[in-house]
Amino acid sequence: MISAPLVESLHQIDMWLAEHAPASYRTLNPPATSEHISDTFTRMGVPVPVDLATLLLRHNGTTDPEIGQANRKGIAHFLPMWTRLLSLEEIEDDYDGHMQVLGDPEEDEDDDGLDPWWHPSWVCFASSTDSGVHWAVDQRAGGRAIREWDRVESSEGFSSLPEMMAAIATSLETGQSLYRHRSHLPQVSEDGVLTWDVGPSKLSG
Repeated sequence: MISAPLVESLHQIDMWLAEHAPASYRTLNPPATSEHISDTFTRMGVPVPVDLATLLLRHNGTTDPEIGQANRKGIAHFLPMWTRLLSLEEIEDDYDGHMQVLGDPEEDEDDDGLDPWWHPSWVCFASSTDSGVHWAVDQRAGGRAIREWDRVESSEGFSSLPEMMAAIATSLETGQSLYRHRSHLPQVSEDGVLTWDVGPSKLSG
């Protein structure tokens, strides 16, 4: 089932990027097919996150022409915390890599029964090799929460992908901080690249 609010937020983000950050907009890939999504998650052995499927049916990740160039952040790293939307192939590679390295998470769970760094029910859909930050759908107990994690710890960033994309769309259109508890302001460079500035919050309260 496709989430109508998520589709609307994705449309808003696309339109904003096309008008205000065309260089970042051009990194968006064409959509994935339903069959491609189903085949990929069958190989991974995890359920298809419905919200993530909606996102992939619009854009199968991004292609960044700047990757590999020294001392330059890729122009496709326009999601919060300078992360880049991953393609299905990259999602599968990321998942397989974590499974091979980390193994059984139960051995490393904390007192609350939650792994502090990664869990097999997390499906990463955006990441940054520069900052080490990842965004993932947390499917434990059928959940839809979006987790933010880096090389040290993880935390729940948003209650769902629709909430996250709605927050991004609102931040882009208003110029206000993406978060209430920390400043994360959208900025566009002269060459049309969207990035995020960590500085004093524009939000009151």
